[in-house]
Amino acid sequence: MLHPGFCCPKPPALSESLDPRGLLSGRIGDSQDAKKGVLVEIEKEKEKEKMKNVLPIMLTLFLAFPAVAGKVEGRGREWLDEHKDTPQLNVTGTWESHDWNTLSLTQAEGSRDVSGTDKKFELTGVVSGKSLYLLFAHGNGSVGFCATLTSDSEGSLTGMYSYPVTRLKLGHGLCQSKGYPLRLKRSSATPAPRD
Repeated sequence: MLHPGFCCPKPPALSESLDPRGLLSGRIGDSQDAKKGVLVEIEKEKEKEKMKNVLPIMLTLFLAFPAVAGKVEGRGREWLDEHKDTPQLNVTGTWESHDWNTLSLTQAEGSRDVSGTDKKFELTGVVSGKSLYLLFAHGNGSVGFCATLTSDSEGSLTGMYSYPVTRLKLGHGLCQSKGYPLRLKRSSATPAPRD
């Protein structure tokens, strides 16, 4: 006859099945260590909750700043004012470009300042030496494109245009360093009438 204690293992106590890690029963060690372990787990959960609350705040702050890095009045004007050489050409007139169609530019005699339009943008710029520095601005005054063009012959300007620096397109200054070729050819010495 078998002794009842030898045939079957003793079933686990109810507290062991509900606490498999033994935190409450003291199997891991001192009950103080078990309590500390539970407290650490609770603190980790609280930190996770804090991060869940901080994320929407960070996103709100990120979106509160304007996406475009500069406006014509501000960083745009600073960029233009960096170019101070005496103007050696007058860009007044209508200019044609394969990419930009028709640009109408006006520059007062002896002045560095240039203004103008195309079909989508207000143009603001300066002539410095034989170069034209031009900003293509949206209706709200934010810079859409920057262009740097040099006179290579009478009636022709060649250079590059680039996008402005934004939150998503990082860089230094107002304009991105990556540029795209731009060539303007004068079609008339007088600016086209505004629509």
